[in-house]
Amino acid sequence: MFEFNPKEAKDKTFICLPAGEYEAEIMTAENKVSKAGNPMIELQVNCYATDGNTVRVFDYIVNPQSLWKLKSICRCCGMEFDGIIDEQLLVGKRMTVKLKLCAATDQFSEKNEVVAYLEGLSSTTPTQVSNSDTLKTAAVNGDNVPF
Repeated sequence: MFEFNPKEAKDKTFICLPAGEYEAEIMTAENKVSKAGNPMIELQVNCYATDGNTVRVFDYIVNPQSLWKLKSICRCCGMEFDGIIDEQLLVGKRMTVKLKLCAATDQFSEKNEVVAYLEGLSSTTPTQVSNSDTLKTAAVNGDNVPF
């Protein structure tokens, strides 16, 4: 038996971002099968607001209906769009995305949806700050190079 105090249950509310363009990073990419039986890649994309909020948006690239999304991601990241891709190579890729805000329905709460992958960004995450004073470079001596 699983015991719990019902008074401790809190409603979970999800933060949504207003429609617009945001810096984003692909956090996970997983091969799955759609409800219709088509191969697809499920993406979890972190979208970063300028106020510090991060919203995770799920996106689905279904073959062949939404291959345009994969083509856009490949263009943004400088990857080949040649008929085969290791979805794990998408993880960590950063780009600007355009989001829309989808109204709540009887089945789902309000949510964000990626409507376009616009342009690639450098590999530095928005929360990372480079401080050249704290970076140290080791001196490399030709005698101790491992190759």
